[in-house]
Amino acid sequence: MAVLGRLATIGRTYRHLSRYQQILRVLVKYGFGDLLDRFHIRRYMDAMVRLFLRRKPDPDTAHLSTPERLRRVMEELGPTFIKLGQVLSTRPDILPPAYLRELTKLQDNVPPFPYADAILIVTQDFGSTPDELFA
Repeated sequence: MAVLGRLATIGRTYRHLSRYQQILRVLVKYGFGDLLDRFHIRRYMDAMVRLFLRRKPDPDTAHLSTPERLRRVMEELGPTFIKLGQVLSTRPDILPPAYLRELTKLQDNVPPFPYADAILIVTQDFGSTPDELFA
């Protein structure tokens, strides 16, 4: 039983590490690599990841404004980040108007998210299907 618990923990840790790598890749892609240095994240990454993240931002996104790049990061990273962007779009006390205008696009101009993916995420995160979790 203890071995199964450890294997489950390793699997969950690997999934989290994969997600963190994905988040870092998307941030670099859209020109937010400087955040890795600002928040001292680079020192915690292994050498292979650091080499990958030395890449320059994607030239296809270089012409975009910072608010547009932030919105695209949130769209690419999926539902949780989209929801964060939606919440931030309603907070003029936190963000300047240019960011609010761009993040407002996450309210109703979001790429569709397949229901099957949502079920998979809930099942992986909570260990049960939505039908099992909710009445």
